[in-house]
Amino acid sequence: MVNNNILTTLISYISNHKYIDFLGNLPKPLNQNNIKKILDSIINNLPEEDYFKLGEKLISIWSHKSKKIGFPLIRVYWRNNPNFMENYLIKLANDPDWRTREYAAKLWAVVLTEDFEKVYPWSMDLVNNGTDFTKRAISLAAKYSALERKPGKEKKLLLLLEPLLSNKNNYIRKNLGPFSLAAFLRAFPKLTIPELEKWSNSNNEQIKWNVAKAFASSGGTTVWPLGKDILSHLAIDERRYVWKAVSSALIYLGRKKPKEIIPILKKWLLDPKRKHIAEDALSYISIELFSKN
Repeated sequence: MVNNNILTTLISYISNHKYIDFLGNLPKPLNQNNIKKILDSIINNLPEEDYFKLGEKLISIWSHKSKKIGFPLIRVYWRNNPNFMENYLIKLANDPDWRTREYAAKLWAVVLTEDFEKVYPWSMDLVNNGTDFTKRAISLAAKYSALERKPGKEKKLLLLLEPLLSNKNNYIRKNLGPFSLAAFLRAFPKLTIPELEKWSNSNNEQIKWNVAKAFASSGGTTVWPLGKDILSHLAIDERRYVWKAVSSALIYLGRKKPKEIIPILKKWLLDPKRKHIAEDALSYISIELFSKN
């Protein structure tokens, strides 16, 4: 139970910028009733800037406990200061410091999660018209927001990535297929597999690269049988950029599940259209397995 003494102590930690002390002294259990009392006390007793700084600090920590307080604090501040927050997020996403850009993606995920109907159209516009740094931040924000598993948003969040699939900017692509798409594959395989299948039929090599790279991940390891036909289809693309991405996915999967992947690759050795991929992937997998033994 949260009493006035506990609330006073927590407020003093915030006022003195002792954010770690604040987080370490939150009451147990941190249930919805206690969270509401803490939030009400913070918002009613502190200036906006103070609770915004607390929210920022808690989001930067990005733990299960810190998000319980940090998400609603940022939501309240966002709704009271939307113009500032929009400019602030874009500024953070384009900061020269990579650590600030990483943080921008998480903060963007918060407002996307907490005020979806308003933030989604604005984010979609920036996915099409923003800088590459902004686009990359939004792609990661979509991933983080999806992993919060708020029902009814996952389809739109996945489609937020679609305009980026053909973007060859290195900073975007190395985070899109292997991380953002991979996270959706892990969290929402039944939603993601049909979209990956659709995108795999594109003639654009970057789109195909991203689809293949989604399977070079923990999500791919979990649901690879659902994507077996997708990888097989991508494998007949003669462009090195595409087939090397397929090989990369199969190397990753083969190291994780050799008893399941290696027999498939051995069959591909007899297929003229896929033989080169099988040879490439098996050479890396065999070295890895030999070194382990």
